[in-house]
Amino acid sequence: MQGDRVMNTVEIAATRLHELDANLERIRSNSREYYDSARDKADVEQYYSSLHRDEEDGKALFHALTQLLTDTHKNKIPYKNSDEYLKTEVDLHDDGYLRSIYSGKEAEPHQVIEEDMNEISAADETSHLGHNVNIEHVVPQSWFDKHEPMRGDMHHLFYCEKTCNARRGNKVYVDFSDYNPDDFRTDWVHDECGKGEGGDGSSDGQFEPEYAKGMVARAMLYFILRYPKAIEQAYVKKQDVDVLLKWHKDFPPNLKYEKHRNQAIYKIQGNRNPFIDLPELADRIDFSVYKPLH
Repeated sequence: MQGDRVMNTVEIAATRLHELDANLERIRSNSREYYDSARDKADVEQYYSSLHRDEEDGKALFHALTQLLTDTHKNKIPYKNSDEYLKTEVDLHDDGYLRSIYSGKEAEPHQVIEEDMNEISAADETSHLGHNVNIEHVVPQSWFDKHEPMRGDMHHLFYCEKTCNARRGNKVYVDFSDYNPDDFRTDWVHDECGKGEGGDGSSDGQFEPEYAKGMVARAMLYFILRYPKAIEQAYVKKQDVDVLLKWHKDFPPNLKYEKHRNQAIYKIQGNRNPFIDLPELADRIDFSVYKPLH
């Protein structure tokens, strides 16, 4: 049994490394393979063709987007299989490296995959083969009781070094009045991940990332639209949507990486993040629809 488990781990690693190499070769041979702005623009027009973008009723717009994101989410990837896509294609930057979502710390993807497999093999837990050991759920799993398809929805999954993943835990996102990521450090700031205070996010736990506030805000706003009834009430009450909307506006979706991710996930899952494609919609969506559902 031990030998079978080790062999299975080796096979998984070999498959993922092969997929990674193929994707890196494709990206390096043609930059448009990483992100093709013309293709993206055409896909955006097609995807939202049935949406009344000038809808003035914010509640109707919320519901219309929820329906669109749900209907087009054709391929629901289980969380245990998300590594097949995230670290081999979806989360790659255009230089071929991974970067931790909260710190921006660079990581070489071959090394990350190999370290994952070594850790899984050493854990002696056959049921966890292929399980992600350094993937951050922007909406923590405890907020929705680890249910699928939320758990494996790649629009809110990001590569994250384990230290930062643990520091965030299931804390809600906040803007600390005394924290400036550029020049502020205290004992609560760990490995340039951000600032955290308190414990559980359903009570007093709070976290402000060092990096990528706009990206994580858009990921959580997507989740709220796609799964408006999924988040447990304690977290609905604690997570301030206005903070997310502020980060979305302050840090707009201009990075090629974020657009690449959205396009790659669209290719795999079938649905898109409207806050990346049509960021101006955030001002017109009525998120008060979300809280009464709980």
